[in-house]
Amino acid sequence: DAQVVGLHNWIRILKEEQSGNLNYFGYIPSKSDAASPGGIHPSHDQVLSIQFEWMGHLKPIGTSFIGTSPEFEVALYTLC
Repeated sequence: DAQVVGLHNWIRILKEEQSGNLNYFGYIPSKSDAASPGGIHPSHDQVLSIQFEWMGHLKPIGTSFIGTSPEFEVALYTLC
């Protein structure tokens, strides 16, 4: 059974969705988000948990950074 690994960059996710390869199912609120008024906690607004299907395979929980600098992402993905 194939698994979706990777796909954390929001630009890549957007391009895959636009090309018809990815079906975005929605945002998954964290426990702290669900408990806060309005549903989104200000200190967590740069990391999103999402669910999607890519090339027919479900990724039940994926994370993506929103609003971070390209330098941050290059440094993070180089270290990990």
